Amino acid sequence: THPFYHTQSLLIVPSILKRHPYLCFSIMNVPLQLPQGTSSSSSSAASLRLASPALNNNDHPDDNNNNSNSTSNNKRTKYDSPKSTTNTFEEERKRFTSLPSKFRSDCFNHLTAANLANLESQLLVDNNNDNVSAEEARAAVIGAALLRRIVHSTLSKKRMKTNMHVNSESAVSKQERESFENILNSHVLPDAFLTKLSSRYSDANSVPAVISPPTWLGLLRHFQKQSAGSRDKLWGLVQSAPWLDYVPVQCSSCGTVIPDETNPNSIDEDVGLKEVPPTAEEHPHVRAGWYRGPRSSIVFQIVCKKCDHVSRWYRSSEASTMLTPEKWGRLCGEQEDLRAWFAYHLEVPLRRIMPLDWDHVWSEYKGEDGHWMAPFDPSARNFAVRLEEGIGFWSGIVAVGDDVASCECVTEEYLTAVHSLNNDKDGGGGGRADLEFAPKMKEYRHLVQQARLDSTGRLCQARTVNGHILERAKFTDEHMTFILQRAVSDFGTKHWWEVGDDDVVPRLE
Repeated sequence: THPFYHTQSLLIVPSILKRHPYLCFSIMNVPLQLPQGTSSSSSSAASLRLASPALNNNDHPDDNNNNSNSTSNNKRTKYDSPKSTTNTFEEERKRFTSLPSKFRSDCFNHLTAANLANLESQLLVDNNNDNVSAEEARAAVIGAALLRRIVHSTLSKKRMKTNMHVNSESAVSKQERESFENILNSHVLPDAFLTKLSSRYSDANSVPAVISPPTWLGLLRHFQKQSAGSRDKLWGLVQSAPWLDYVPVQCSSCGTVIPDETNPNSIDEDVGLKEVPPTAEEHPHVRAGWYRGPRSSIVFQIVCKKCDHVSRWYRSSEASTMLTPEKWGRLCGEQEDLRAWFAYHLEVPLRRIMPLDWDHVWSEYKGEDGHWMAPFDPSARNFAVRLEEGIGFWSGIVAVGDDVASCECVTEEYLTAVHSLNNDKDGGGGGRADLEFAPKMKEYRHLVQQARLDSTGRLCQARTVNGHILERAKFTDEHMTFILQRAVSDFGTKHWWEVGDDDVVPRLE
């Protein structure tokens, strides 16, 4: 049963059944009728795949282009756009849209239980409709806005940092390519680094003793020669290169690492950290982001506890900063910014993968066969295993790309092991995780569900309640996919907080 057709009255059932004969309503004990050729294993609402609804070209000028890029494995059924929503939904949407922009953004920047309560206190309306509660309507509006914001902020950041044209097929210009190569060529690699680099690769992909020039550009030129025109092989080499290595924040002199996880009572001073304003030279390169908690655009001054050396470090999305070869912290956000930067300039299709209520991010690459590939990094494809680390849970995973077909909820893929010949016994089934973790997937699903049910956020690594508000809204994975796809369709023509009727009350054909 689709969650938005739960009702306390049978009066609306006949009209819904007339419009949607394939739905199954437990309240009437009506068996599910499947279209011809549909297997019973896909009969639940959780297995249906949804798509962006038919929208007029004035609202979404790139809709036709996005649809033409869909591959057969991304086939989706369409929503029949509702003629109107309930008064309760409409009132909640109006109140949400009218909220002060700064207040709304501050709440969503780090959606803790306290921020959610503050947000909801501004959206209280009387429930004048018997078919939907004000609480459900409010959760649906907030949940839809949350997902829309993820998409719009991801695409905004990508467009800003790479100058890419989102939702277009514009090729990388000569000027952009030259700028890309100049940045790569600006970092001369130390001799010790080149020695370590040569030992990383097998004989088949060995790095010569002398890279010419001895810079990141020289390494890329070598990879392009080794790949012999194969995009898959080139991207595999780029993925394995040290420019995408995770580098912890550390002393720039002796390399003593600063722990990036905090204990409940830990403070920055305990590890030698202090927030300071950026200099005029640093300011253009500094960005806000998470490091031992949410941070504004500040610089960290590090006084090493081992050698007393004073270092400076900051979060950045500038390639020239992130490509610093030695002792510069490159966290998962920087890794993904660099990966997106390489992908854009090498014209490689990527989509960004983001867990809800956990501060992390990674990418999936679309292979030459048109399928999204499991991540190169085992800690990413086996992200479910991180639920056992003891630092908190996550509550879902979403994918955001440049077109409609690449945006979807992928929680199930990361809670399922890869396909095997013995799926019934080993738990595999075409997912992302390595097969060895298949027996643990039932346990991991339980932990994810616990995170969704936690209204305090204390169970989650980021101490936020994103998954909880989606749970309260009764959003299925398919409904979430639908919202994500609509958001990428209207990026550039609408704001993320402009939640539509279809976002909160979708209808299936």
